[in-house]
Amino acid sequence: MGILLLKSSACLAILMLFYKIVLEPLNHHHFKRFYLLAALLTSAIIPFITFIKYVEPTFDFGVYDPESMTTPPYFPAELPTITEEQPNTFLPALLWTIYTIGIIVFSMRFILNLIKISSKIKTNQKVKTNVFINVLIEKLAVPHTFFNYIFLNKSAFENNKIPQEVLLHEQTHAKQKHSLDILFLEILQIIFWFNPLLYFIKKDIKLNHEFLADQQVLKSGYHPKTYQNLLLRFSSNQKELALVNAINYMSIKKRLTIMNTQTSLKTKWLRSLLLLPVLALLLFSFSQTKEVEKSIEPKIEYNETSKLYARSIDIKVIKEGHYLIDGFLANKKNFVNILNQLHQDISKSEREKVINIHVDSPEEISDKEVWFIFNNVQDYGYHRIVAYNQEIIRSKGNTPFKLENDIGLEKNNKQILEINQNPLSFKLNGKPTSLEKLRTDFIDLFGKNDVELRINSKGKSLDYSILEKVTEELEGLCKSIELSHGITINDKTHKVAPNKDHSFNIVKKEEAIQDKQYPMLGFSVFKGDPIYANKKLIRASQVAVTTEKKVLNFKFKVPGKPTVKVDGTLLNKEAVKYLFETEDGTTVQYFDIKLEDGSRVPPMLVVITEKPNKKDNELIPPPPPPIPQNATKEQKEKYEKISEEYYRKYKIVDGKPIKISEPPKPKNLKKEPKPPAPPKPKSPLDTVVEMAKKGATFYYNDEKITSDKAIKLLKENKNLNISSSTNNGVSTVHISDKPIKIINGKVVND
Repeated sequence: MGILLLKSSACLAILMLFYKIVLEPLNHHHFKRFYLLAALLTSAIIPFITFIKYVEPTFDFGVYDPESMTTPPYFPAELPTITEEQPNTFLPALLWTIYTIGIIVFSMRFILNLIKISSKIKTNQKVKTNVFINVLIEKLAVPHTFFNYIFLNKSAFENNKIPQEVLLHEQTHAKQKHSLDILFLEILQIIFWFNPLLYFIKKDIKLNHEFLADQQVLKSGYHPKTYQNLLLRFSSNQKELALVNAINYMSIKKRLTIMNTQTSLKTKWLRSLLLLPVLALLLFSFSQTKEVEKSIEPKIEYNETSKLYARSIDIKVIKEGHYLIDGFLANKKNFVNILNQLHQDISKSEREKVINIHVDSPEEISDKEVWFIFNNVQDYGYHRIVAYNQEIIRSKGNTPFKLENDIGLEKNNKQILEINQNPLSFKLNGKPTSLEKLRTDFIDLFGKNDVELRINSKGKSLDYSILEKVTEELEGLCKSIELSHGITINDKTHKVAPNKDHSFNIVKKEEAIQDKQYPMLGFSVFKGDPIYANKKLIRASQVAVTTEKKVLNFKFKVPGKPTVKVDGTLLNKEAVKYLFETEDGTTVQYFDIKLEDGSRVPPMLVVITEKPNKKDNELIPPPPPPIPQNATKEQKEKYEKISEEYYRKYKIVDGKPIKISEPPKPKNLKKEPKPPAPPKPKSPLDTVVEMAKKGATFYYNDEKITSDKAIKLLKENKNLNISSSTNNGVSTVHISDKPIKIINGKVVND
C-alpha cells in the first residue's frame, strides 16, 4: 500500500508541475478546471492499472549428477533448532493510530465549517434574487459564495454600494457550482490528510475558480481597468471559511496578469496536446506489469465438416397437392417457400451432404407427387429422397420413376428454361438452345398453346437485358412466366424488378396498382373465411399482408384472456402462453394490424384445430362489438343490422357464442305449400305521403302543420311516432317525438 501511495503522489506532483508550467498561464479556464479535477483521479488510478504480459513457460528439471548424490547416514545428525523471529507490530499500530486521529480531526473541522455556514444562513436576513439567495450580514468585509448563497455586507447591499461587477463575480461562482469542487477536495483531504500535495492543488483549483469568475465579468462587457480597481478595493487578507469562494488579496496579482493575457487558439491546442505524452509517460512509469505464463494446450485442428450431421425432413402427402413439411401445412404454391425456412443454419452445399427427405402418405403416393417433390427440392439441396417404393440419391444422379407422358420433366407442371449467364447458354427442358433459336425450339416442343414456363438461373444473378429478351422472344406463347422464387404473372406486358437475394420478379403493371390488401398468417390469406391451423403452426407463422408491406405491430386476442399487443410479426411469449392454454376449436383474433405506411388491414380470424377445414370445427365468430357512442346515424343503423343478423344465428351461453340449432325436419312428409308472405308494413314516411295524397290534416306535437313539413320531419328523423285515422271521410295524422296515446279514438297527450 505504501508503494501505491508513493506512486500516486509522484503522478500528482508531475501533473501539478505540468499545470504550473504549461497550462496555468493560458486563459483556457474551463479546460483547466477539468484538468485539475481529472489529475486527482488519474493519479489515484494509474498505480492500480496492471498490464498482463504473457511469457513462454520455463521448465527447470535440474541436472542429474550421480556423484552429487550422497547416502544419508544410518543415524540422522542432530538438526539445529530454528526459532522464528516474531514481527514487530508496534510501528504499524502506531501509524494507524496517527492516521485515524488525523481523519477524526479533519472530519471535525469539515463538520464545524458546515455548521458555521449553516448558522450564518439561518441567523441572518435573506433576500432572494432569481436563483440566488443573498445572505445579509452585519459585519462582513469580503463577499463570498457557497452554492447559491451569496454572503454580502448588509449595509452596503441596502445602500446599493456593492458594484454590479462584484455581484456578477459571486453569481458566477454560484452558477458554475464551484462549491462542488471544494467539497470534493475537502472529502479527499479528510482521507489523505497526510498528503501535502492536496493543499497545493486545492489552492490552484480555488484560484482557477477566480479566473473563471473574472472571465465571465469581462465577457459581460465591463471595462477591465474599472473591474481591476474594484478587485483591489474589495480584496482583503481576512481569513474566510475553507468551504467558500471569496475575493482574496493574495491572488490579485496573478489574476490581474491572467486578465491581461490573450492566448491564441493554436497555442491552446498545442499546449493541451502536450498532455498526451505526459500521460503516456505516467502510465508507462507508474503502472504495474504482471507476467503470466502462457498455458500450453494441445492444438486442435478444426474440421469445417465436423458441425455436419445427418438431418431429415419429413414430407407427408395428405392428398394430391397438399402436404405437411415437418408439421407445416403446404400446397403446391407455397411448397418451396415453406421448405426454404428449414435448416437455414447450413448452406445448400452442406444440405446436399446431410439432408435426407422422407416422403410418406396415409395412401399410396403417386409417382407424379414424387416428381413434384423431386423437382422442387433441387434448388434447396438434399442428399437423398426416400419414398415408399423408390430412393433417389443426388450424388448418383438418378431420378424418380419415369412417367408415361414425361410429365416428370416439368416442375410444378411447368416447362423449364434454364439460363446460364457466364458463358451465356440456354436449355429448354434439358435440350440445348440459343436466344436466336429459342422461339422456334419452343414452338417445336410445345406448339403455340398457352404454356406455363419456369425460368431457372444457375448463377447468383441474371442480367436484366437477358430476361427481357427472353420474354420478348416468347411473347404470345406463354400463359405465365414464373421465376425461381415463385412470382407469377399472367400478362404479356411486364417489367423486371431486382430482389436483394439476386432473384428477379416479373410484375404485371396493372396488378401492381390494383392489388388488394389482405392479412396473411404465414402463407394463408384471410379473405373472410377463417384460417384453420394447429397451435405450433400459429406460433411459428408470421403475420403479413398480400401487398408485401411490412407489419409493425398487431393485437392478439384469445377469448377469456387479456388482449396482447405484439411488436413485430411473430407472437410474443405472453401471446404464446395464452395460445397454448386454449382448447382446440377456439377462435383467436388478430386485429389492429398496423403497417409501415400507417395503414391498417381488417381483423383476421384463426380457428385452432388439429383437423383443418372440417365441418365439425366450423368457426363461430365472436359477438359484434357494442355501438360506439360517437357513431353517426348511418353507422348505428349498420351496427344494428349486423347485430340483428348475428343473434339470429347465434346465442351466448356461459359467456361463449354457440350456434342456434334448428329443429329437425320430419322425414317422408309431403311438403305443404308455404302460406303467402304477409305484406310488409308501411314505413312512417310512406304513410305520411299516402295520407298527404288523401288531403289529410297533419299535427306535430298538437300544432297544425302542412303535409310538406310533415314529410320533411319524417325524412330528418325516422324515429318519430305517428298515428293516423279517418272518420267520416276526414283523415288526420298526428306526429310526435313522444309516445302517442289514443283513448276512445282520440289522441290524448300526457
